[in-house]
Amino acid sequence: LACYLETLARYRRPPEAEQLLSALASIKNAQDDYTSHATVPASWLPTRSLGMALLTKRRFANVYSSEWLAYIRRNLEPMFSVRRTDGQDFDLALLLSQRRALTRRIATLVYRLGYDGIYYQSRHGADLFNWALFEPFDLASQTVLDLRMEDPDLMEALKRLNLTLNPNL
Repeated sequence: LACYLETLARYRRPPEAEQLLSALASIKNAQDDYTSHATVPASWLPTRSLGMALLTKRRFANVYSSEWLAYIRRNLEPMFSVRRTDGQDFDLALLLSQRRALTRRIATLVYRLGYDGIYYQSRHGADLFNWALFEPFDLASQTVLDLRMEDPDLMEALKRLNLTLNPNL
């Protein structure tokens, strides 16, 4: 479920979409040939797969833990301008803010320390977790499955993100 939420979130409708959809609908003699935001094309499914693997005796950095956050702050805070006058701080909220330059630096820092990957909470809920593996990564026991439209986790992710799956696209 966490993987689906992370991957499908890009299809969510932006807040200004209603205004755009209304403007498009008002165009006279125009074809209704655009793909609405909040629609996931079914053609997205066959280009991806779902994998499961057993990971043993590997080291993963839990970058949202207080210990790791302190380490990251000490090593990366000088590189990122955080204005404390705005109430901002180099804290967990900053890590969750999707600043790609920061997450890349964190991944580089963790990789250079010899970890096999990163374990982190999903931005879509504190009850969801993700594992990022650094390549090359040898997976001894693994299963790879094709994605199916009727997958219950896929259906739940679509529901939570208010998305629809269009089988015609």
